[in-house]
Amino acid sequence: NIKMIPVDIYGIALDDNRIDEMFDLFRQKMENYKNAMLIQIDETYEKGYCFLNSKENDKINFDKALMEREIVTRENNRELSLDYVKWVKWNSYRENNWIKLIHEYLHENKFNSAVLMVGSAHRVGLQHKIMELEFNGKSNLTWDFDYFSN
Repeated sequence: NIKMIPVDIYGIALDDNRIDEMFDLFRQKMENYKNAMLIQIDETYEKGYCFLNSKENDKINFDKALMEREIVTRENNRELSLDYVKWVKWNSYRENNWIKLIHEYLHENKFNSAVLMVGSAHRVGLQHKIMELEFNGKSNLTWDFDYFSN
């Protein structure tokens, strides 16, 4: 039997138009950022989940985050900086909440395995947060982020 348990939280840090404007700016200001997005689109179309759950995609997402910070710093625009920080904090808050709700569900219910489906850009952040929890002995779950083979 499969039971679906939603763990995301509702609400947004910025309205959709602000987020779209921010990412449009990133694509306009840095050709490498635009190219990274195009690679992700093409590879996802060609390989599907094998690409989305790959080290290659994790690296692209990591590189895009670095480019985003570089663009925000270079633009030296207070509104953009505040929006970007708000957006990054919101996503971190969401990831922390997912982990918290999964642990709470574990304590209230028994299950052998579960699948957490999130956007691929969250993989690395979740892995780091979970490794920190495990290192500090605050997680009694076994998290498996194995990569699919192409």
